[in-house]
Amino acid sequence: MLRDREEVKDILQQIFSLIWTGRKELEIQSQLSGYLYTAVRNRIFKVIAHKQVTSKYISSLADFGSTGECETDHLTRERQLLAIIEKEISELPEKMREIFELSRKQGLSHKQIVCSLICLRKP
Repeated sequence: MLRDREEVKDILQQIFSLIWTGRKELEIQSQLSGYLYTAVRNRIFKVIAHKQVTSKYISSLADFGSTGECETDHLTRERQLLAIIEKEISELPEKMREIFELSRKQGLSHKQIVCSLICLRKP
């Protein structure tokens, strides 16, 4: 069932070790061969189930690694970048900053910016 001779040896060793350590409390109600068969079968099912869980976990981890993104990291970087940009904008000369903000933040065209600057200057 497992197709791995070493793994089967490990399972048998574990079962015999458990039987030996619990030999004083162990009461086998049926034949020893039936008890051993059931113990080995149940342990194999447990190993197979554990392999399936491990396989699913590794698969989901690989999928996340190839397609997933770390949102927290991206959001932090975005906030840091925005803070740097805002700092640099605030250090621009007044007129240049005003034109930049009209263009980038308010989305005005060059013509609209010129009109708004001329209208602001008229008394």
